[in-house]
Amino acid sequence: MDIGPDPLTGKRRQKTVSGFKTKKEAEKSCAELITQIENGEYVNESKITFGEFILDWLHTVAKPTLRVTTQAGYRSAIHSRLIPAFGTYKMADIKPVQIMRYYSSLLDEKVSEEYVQYLHSILKNFLNGV
Repeated sequence: MDIGPDPLTGKRRQKTVSGFKTKKEAEKSCAELITQIENGEYVNESKITFGEFILDWLHTVAKPTLRVTTQAGYRSAIHSRLIPAFGTYKMADIKPVQIMRYYSSLLDEKVSEEYVQYLHSILKNFLNGV
């Protein structure tokens, strides 16, 4: 099915999914995908990086719902800690074990437990909104 033109190149983009047991399952999946596209919720997770996605989330989801001071704290933590750690990873490639290792490395660097929990809350809010 067509998922709209690429915003950078203008070229046609398509998504193909297979492995359905019945035609009805395939049609249901197609209808869900169409709804996501129409609502602007579809993201090709295999291609977007963590850095691109979290900055988009910060601007489009978090900014309208958070106080200005909270936004500033999130922005600072995202730019100083999360993007350097995960920014170049594809969203589909980030696994929980990598995040846990990151938290452990921060604690080894003597970053406070409270700040690690703060980073965790940002990641949790971000990933729950995905």
